[in-house]
Amino acid sequence: MIHSMRLCVAVCALLFITGVASAQDVEAVLFDLPDLRFESLEAPEWGEGAWALRLKQPLDHEDPSQGHFYQRIYLTHRSFDAPTVLVTEGYSRGRNYTYELTERLSANQVIVEHRYFGESMPDSLEYTYLNIRQAAADLHRIREVLSALYPEDWVASGISKGGQTTIYYRYFYPDDVDVSVPYVAPINLALEDTRIYDFLDTAGTDACRAAISGVQRRLLTEYDASALRLQWHAKGADLKFGSYLSFEEAFEYAVLEYPFSFWQWGSSCDDFVFDPELAPLDTVIDHFLTVSGLDFFSDESMSAYASHYVQCAVE
Repeated sequence: MIHSMRLCVAVCALLFITGVASAQDVEAVLFDLPDLRFESLEAPEWGEGAWALRLKQPLDHEDPSQGHFYQRIYLTHRSFDAPTVLVTEGYSRGRNYTYELTERLSANQVIVEHRYFGESMPDSLEYTYLNIRQAAADLHRIREVLSALYPEDWVASGISKGGQTTIYYRYFYPDDVDVSVPYVAPINLALEDTRIYDFLDTAGTDACRAAISGVQRRLLTEYDASALRLQWHAKGADLKFGSYLSFEEAFEYAVLEYPFSFWQWGSSCDDFVFDPELAPLDTVIDHFLTVSGLDFFSDESMSAYASHYVQCAVE
């Protein structure tokens, strides 16, 4: 607390002396923040400066002796007088970008990569400390550290699993931010949540649901011909299988995933200008690849989302 107060005084002094906050002003404060590394990035048009931060975080916030990791954060500065949007990612985040609420609120922006994803990885993939409580504590520490820079209102927001992160952060630290805005945050009630089946059985029209089922039946009825075409597609797309799922397993999972992907990614019933039962198989496969495809079950994707699968299964 004393350290944060001293830094707040330093920020106020900079503003009093310069009259305006520049990127150099921000860096002067970043240099004095604890356990922090940073490098300058190209700022968006609306920002005065942007940085990739690496903050040293304990694996276990209740027992720092268990080790630490460096968490990747993207900071984009607009003004010390502006509010700050804290983007609570649920996965990896390989680049800086402008979040919707940041634009709407004319805010500063802090994007936080989730622990155990991307570059925010411990040396050992021992998953004991990958849980919502520790992830919320990561955000709490970031909020405390950066409060020296940004004393105005804070908003936490995330999308999908990042929206879940927003909710859990609010639960564990209800006074950290002024507003929490989770986007499309799914809350699973069980390892196999039957509500998804209720949705798939009622979404769209009878004809549309019949067409969706028709695509699945066609691909599996003509299994060998479908698999052969998709193997050539995978080869051309440089998709590899076998480290986690065989090609056949990935194919079958992708067909199972297809109805969910159809609705999740905004496909339209108007897309069915063909009859899945009668159209050429290539037409059905082209549609399938557009809606669902095999990429999500390839070795590269399975590896990238491994921490997600572990966390979802455990919690």
